[in-house]
Parts: sequence; C-alpha cells; structure tokens
Amino acid sequence: MNKSEDQHTRENIHHQKWASAELNNALLWKESFTGPCALEAKWFLPKIQPLAGKRILDCGGGLGEATLFFASMGALVTYSDLSPDMVSIARNRAKDLGLDNSIIWHNGPAEELNQTELFDVFYAANLIHHLAPENREGFLIQARNLLKADGTFVSWDPISYNPVINTYRARAKEVRSVDEKPLNIGDLRMLRKIFPDNQTQFCWLLALSLMVKYALINRIDPNKVRYWKLIYKETDDALFWWKPLAKLDSYLGRVPGIRWLAWNLCFIGKK
Repeated sequence: MNKSEDQHTRENIHHQKWASAELNNALLWKESFTGPCALEAKWFLPKIQPLAGKRILDCGGGLGEATLFFASMGALVTYSDLSPDMVSIARNRAKDLGLDNSIIWHNGPAEELNQTELFDVFYAANLIHHLAPENREGFLIQARNLLKADGTFVSWDPISYNPVINTYRARAKEVRSVDEKPLNIGDLRMLRKIFPDNQTQFCWLLALSLMVKYALINRIDPNKVRYWKLIYKETDDALFWWKPLAKLDSYLGRVPGIRWLAWNLCFIGKK
C-alpha cells in the first residue's frame, strides 16, 4: 500500500464513522447555501448562476448538501466521494427529495475521478485540505482538464494560520481526520498558477467570534458537535450582534497579512 492509498484508507474510515453518526440527523442542505452564515456560498453563488441546465461536478460531495442544492436549482450534477457510506446517505436523501434522476453517482478518490464528460462547474468544497500536499497540483490540473472551455473551478477550504481555529482543531480531534492539512500561502500560489484568471475571498475573521461563543459561553464540546454545522442552524434574529462583525470582515478580507487570519479561503478560477 503506497502513501496515498494509506491516507485514503484513513480518510475512508473517518468518513464512515461520520456517515454513521449522521444517519438520523437533518441535512442542512438549503441552509448551507442560503442561511445567514453561508458566507462562502453568498460570495461564489452569484458568480456561477444561473445553475439550471449546467453540468456540475461536486467533488468530495460528502453528505450531499451541495449536490442536492445544485440539483434543486436545475443543474445536472455528478456527485463524487471517497466514502461509499457518504455516497449511500447522499443518494438516499436525493431519492427522498425526488432529485435522484438528475444526479450521477461516483465513488472513488478525488485524485482518480475517471470522468470523460466536461463540466461547466467543478465544485470542491472543503476538499483540498484533505488531499496530501504532493497530490494537490495533480488534482487541480485534473480539475482544469475536466472543465469546458469557459468552465469555472470553485473551491473553499480552511487556512492554517488563525490561532482561534488552530485551538479548535487541537481540541476537536475526534471529529477531524488526522491527515487534514489546511491551506497555506503556497497552496494559493498553486491555485493561481493553474487558474491564472481567478478571484479570491477570505471569510470568517471577526465573524469567528461565533465559534468563540460556542466554546466559552455555550460550553459546547467540539468533539460531540461540529461547530461548522452549528453555524448553519443560526437564525437572523439570533445573529443581531454578529452581523456587523461579518460585515467588517468583507473589508478586512482585502487587507494583506490580516486576511490570512481568516478561517476559509474561497477561490474561483476560470479555465
């Protein structure tokens, strides 16, 4: 077993446990794109709409939130994930919603998609940081090659520099994969090299106070509840104190140096 296969095995075991824990939980597939804390989606969605009729590859689709949302908007979606358990859960939920007929299902590593079709959008949310650093460039080249001539690559992943998030990562070991490696400046350079026509957005700076609230005020154990899922359950009324901070982030995210203290980096690249 080579290094990549060994990592795939660990990732598969991790996601199998996650899938088992999610069997009876509600899937926040709409909230992940339309809720008040869906900062990443609010930035990239207007840039790839309209979705109706577009062919989208959702790579590393997990529980299927993005696949279900894109399909509900009329897109023709190909879902792909390493974990067969995740594929099963996502497909069953698509059937429940009557969306299964507009989705093609694929199980396998992101580095080995084996797709012959070309796509309008290649979507990779919270995926790159799960790939071994030595495999990332090959994955991105593969993604570019699977796009139509005017296609768009969309990704967002956590960044490695914020001390608040790093504290959370150190505590939440039971709900994180041991192979996760958040993005750094070198990863952004690589993204820009492969997709020279690009846009970036840094999300969650002052807005991270919401996660501090979960830890210090609500006393929520990060090993029992995934904080990043809690944010999608938030309502407008409950976030009256948070919204001004999120608004300030739209400016801080443009400041060199400071922006690298964000939680997530959003990237759009044109072929």
